Amino acid sequence: MAFTPVPHHWMVFRFFSYSLEDRIEPRHQTLVANRINMKLRYMLTGSDEEFAQRVREAVERRARFEAGKGAVETFSDAAETSKEEETKTAAAYQNSVEVD
Repeated sequence: MAFTPVPHHWMVFRFFSYSLEDRIEPRHQTLVANRINMKLRYMLTGSDEEFAQRVREAVERRARFEAGKGAVETFSDAAETSKEEETKTAAAYQNSVEVD
């Protein structure tokens, strides 16, 4: 029996199984208010406490980055990134920060 991959539309459907009013909108508003970008799988999965912890960690990373004390880290599948990827990520992050 050959392996049949799960169709892409099935994975997309999984994200829309979450409640718009109870999960998606409040979490999206939290990310916007804190100027955080996060992949859907990290935004929607897990408990409210786990989500709040991810937000706190992302805010702390941004504060360290803005203070010049650390590299930008993102939620990704890769365990390690190359220096070139870190440089590109840092430049993209700086371009996405709002200027008041």
